[in-house]
Amino acid sequence: MLGEEGQGYKIAIETLNEGRIGIAAQMTGLALGSFEKAISYCLNDRKQFGKLIGEFQGMQFQFSQEAVEIDAARLLVYNAARLKEAGLPFVKEAAFAKLYGTAPNLEAAHRIQLARLRSE
Repeated sequence: MLGEEGQGYKIAIETLNEGRIGIAAQMTGLALGSFEKAISYCLNDRKQFGKLIGEFQGMQFQFSQEAVEIDAARLLVYNAARLKEAGLPFVKEAAFAKLYGTAPNLEAAHRIQLARLRSE
């Protein structure tokens, strides 16, 4: 048996709360990797109208927005992890990190990849 009898739900919820930080970190890392690949492609490889597409202001706006979102997600993860490591309440912060680190960052990665595909 894991833990004391009757404490299974509590253990499961604590595990899920801790897992939110890890999931948020993984998704933020995924978004960062996608972002870095897209930036490299747009600034070094893909040309349109005789210019690298990363030189177009519209693409630069998108890159700036994605960079802000990824940094915000990273800071939320760091804050939740810091609180957990310090033995302080972290459930709300872990939930925020997971919420912001998953859906918006998946959208960011998706938008960057779509921009890349549209330009090919």
